[in-house]
Amino acid sequence: MQTEALQALAASPLAKGIEETELAKLFASSRVQLRHYGRGELLFHAGDAPERLYVLVKGRVHVLQDTLSGRQIFITEITAAGDMFGEVYLFMGAPAYDMYAEAAEDTEVLSLERGLFSLAEETAGGVAAAMQRNLLRVFAGKAYFLSRRVRVLASG
Repeated sequence: MQTEALQALAASPLAKGIEETELAKLFASSRVQLRHYGRGELLFHAGDAPERLYVLVKGRVHVLQDTLSGRQIFITEITAAGDMFGEVYLFMGAPAYDMYAEAAEDTEVLSLERGLFSLAEETAGGVAAAMQRNLLRVFAGKAYFLSRRVRVLASG
């Protein structure tokens, strides 16, 4: 199972340009945990403080939000090994999630602690610093995608 988790981490945009041996060292850190969730279990609740970044190893995760009227809104589905989620709330300094993540089937995720990214060079030979650069690329890509979407919606 650890091999599968390491492969998922390597497939993540978070690990771009990082050697597999360095990822294996990081994976062995106490700041990275492999967690299993059964169908219907919550990975995090609305109102929880964002303390972790998640990488899907296998399974499916639904990100949902409940409205004040009790309606459930489907935000997105995480399905591909290596897909990250929870990173935006973790790094934008949000005090709490306003949505929740639920395992749609038996699911395994890697959970990376916030502190891993603030230790930079001290953590695992510069791996955290490389991950920070990769996160900047991910955030820039998301910002560009959303700005394009806003332009399309505003044009018509």
